[in-house]
Amino acid sequence: MGVPVRAAIAALLLGLGAAAGCTNDYGQFDGNPNGTAGAGGAGVGGSTQQTKMCEGKEVSTNDPAFGCASPSCAPCLIENGTPACVQGVCTAESCNDGFGDCNNDPSDGCETNTQSDAANCGACNNDCSQQGNSTGFECAQGACGCGQRSHCRSGGTGTAQCSNRVCSCQGDRCVPGEACLRVAGRQRCRCNGGDACEAGETCCPTAGCVSLQSDSGHCGGCGRVCPTGQQCTAGACG
Repeated sequence: MGVPVRAAIAALLLGLGAAAGCTNDYGQFDGNPNGTAGAGGAGVGGSTQQTKMCEGKEVSTNDPAFGCASPSCAPCLIENGTPACVQGVCTAESCNDGFGDCNNDPSDGCETNTQSDAANCGACNNDCSQQGNSTGFECAQGACGCGQRSHCRSGGTGTAQCSNRVCSCQGDRCVPGEACLRVAGRQRCRCNGGDACEAGETCCPTAGCVSLQSDSGHCGGCGRVCPTGQQCTAGACG
């Protein structure tokens, strides 16, 4: 093959490559370092559907610091708690100690003071009125307990006493949450009308005798459930 023919073929191949848009740095053609086509976006400036532009930078639509899913960059705020984005909605990832999202409404954050709310004492749905005697207990510092001797006894005057928010039945000091029940002519400590609890346990409604120090379903308070994957140690989830 003569030199003029080879030169003509080379020129033809070079022309075809240029027409196809091929260059040595072709990955920079569409601004994608991997050389793949960029995805269109719900945001602006080339953002993908999982990101948006806020304060001149690309951020995740699931970052509560820049709002949840919406084009707005206003931060997601949860009163008395830590915010999180769940399916594009701002919600409470966790509540500060002493508060709970007991109405499951993210718009008002962790609205319930569980330190004093008798219906949500220490945790949502821990109802003090369902504990102790028929008159129920009171809520103070996030725990249900007796406020007077009538909270401790069931029927008659008896010898039930209330001391430091814990009932005593004929001299026997009950564990927190227990009340006195007359059995065989004698008032005895009972949990929800059943057997008495062991020392170090707490009588919780429906759950019965539990350790608030190690029970992940009642960690630090009756009904206070640890998040998935966490354990209860010394009354705290972690």
